[in-house]
Amino acid sequence: MGRGGVGRASDPATQATQARRNPTGGRAAGQRIAVGEMKPILGAMTPHPSMTRFVLIRHGSVAEPWPQTVYGCLDIPLSEEGMGEARATARRLAGIQWDAVVSSGLQRAEFTAQLLREPLGLQRRDERDLQEIDRGKWAGVPLADLARTHPGAWRDWHMSPWQERSPGGESLADVEARVLPCIGRLADEFSEGTVAVVTHLWVIRTVLCAVLQLPARSAEAMRIVPSAAVVIDWPADEDQGNAQGSRAVLAGLAVEGPPVAGGNWFRSPSTSPAQDNR
Repeated sequence: MGRGGVGRASDPATQATQARRNPTGGRAAGQRIAVGEMKPILGAMTPHPSMTRFVLIRHGSVAEPWPQTVYGCLDIPLSEEGMGEARATARRLAGIQWDAVVSSGLQRAEFTAQLLREPLGLQRRDERDLQEIDRGKWAGVPLADLARTHPGAWRDWHMSPWQERSPGGESLADVEARVLPCIGRLADEFSEGTVAVVTHLWVIRTVLCAVLQLPARSAEAMRIVPSAAVVIDWPADEDQGNAQGSRAVLAGLAVEGPPVAGGNWFRSPSTSPAQDNR
């Protein structure tokens, strides 16, 4: 059992089947949340007892030429579009009384965090453990160059992200090993509070796999668009939570617009992994 009552599935095939049947983790399909609906729903919902509510927000779109480049945890800027996305997210979440606003400390995440934090006079809080996956020697390399010098390497990483590492970089197992304890520490520090966490694609995907007890190979199928957000409730005390049989739960999901009827928040695994060069 992991930090805060989170455990990885003992039977990945069974868990994947269950996820396909009910990818919202117990929430009825009609209750899925769009970004524009997040503010009133957050205002109406309260965390489970002894839980800390986290709103995990992905940063906005990044500037050129980075969408065509491997960047990982490099500190790169948002595009003008990304700044607009961040401002729109801050407007949607205005009025929420955050107990803390945390970011990875990278400028693309800090931009949104500042917009959420300043109206409440909260202090800046950076957590390096919430930074994007480290791409090692691949960081800063255009995808076209990587494909030419290391044919198939990018595809191979996406086939086995839990074990595979780029040279000098991280696997998803490495990301999980730093991210989940960090979320657990924040849950203890802000017990039963509401915390905004502005972070990155693979961080959010890793947390969701743990919360939903999905195998790591499901991570890439999670479509988390720039500035989208996910709401989770996390046991505020690991020992107490486990003693009560409590575990982290998915409390709400935000996408870029109202869910398509009959659709869900997964997409098919990418046939073009260039979309996920973060």
